[in-house]
Amino acid sequence: ELPTLPVPVARAVDLSPVEQAVAGAVPGGELWLLGSYAEGLRTAASDVDTTVVVPGVEFDRVEDERDFRQATLRRLRQSLHEDNILVHDLVLETRMPLLKVELACGTAVDVSVVNRKGARKSSLIQAYFRQAPVLRQTVFLMKLWAKSNGVYGQVAGFPSGLAFACLVIFVAQRMASPLVPVLHPLSVEAHCKPPGPCPPQPEAAELLAEVFSFYASGFTVETEVVSIRRGGGIRVLPGAVLSIEDPVEPAVDL
Repeated sequence: ELPTLPVPVARAVDLSPVEQAVAGAVPGGELWLLGSYAEGLRTAASDVDTTVVVPGVEFDRVEDERDFRQATLRRLRQSLHEDNILVHDLVLETRMPLLKVELACGTAVDVSVVNRKGARKSSLIQAYFRQAPVLRQTVFLMKLWAKSNGVYGQVAGFPSGLAFACLVIFVAQRMASPLVPVLHPLSVEAHCKPPGPCPPQPEAAELLAEVFSFYASGFTVETEVVSIRRGGGIRVLPGAVLSIEDPVEPAVDL
């Protein structure tokens, strides 16, 4: 009998305390989800990534957007303190400022501001999972493998969760009988809600093996680029390191 493969944690997280704080500190603000929780790829230890979006608020200058993000997080920190929600840290001097909080249930939540691109990336990944449900568990297994082998996370110089999702989806696009088509990022919703439980997919182990086989012998690292936005592509500049195109920000190599 084959062992049961792990599946993502399906437990919903009550974000209403954070949503109420956003409503009080940011008039018209909405709390959008992104990352592993939005995509349905959480482990028991995963935090929840969120972003505060104010519909209709746009910026012409990067400096104005940065100032808005920082000021919004400062107001939100005060509101959360007043609501007795534990605030661990306010990280302002970074490309995407973050407020790190902890809910009463012990779940860590990261709050950013106006990260629409991040929310759309998660919405796109979830859309691919709906096209072929086996992809969700396969990506989850791929991420578990990467973490257990110490090759996960941009902070450590390795691919991000989004990058590993792209690696799997790209193979599904390139199969003799493709599992999924190419989806344009603008064809999906701007943000998404977390999906339901992930039913075990017996084909996930086989697909994961095919992913490893593809990158070992069916993909030319020096000249090709992993692009789920195009289903293939040639690198602008040849290189010896795997190139993974961000599907929403194509100029970014993940």
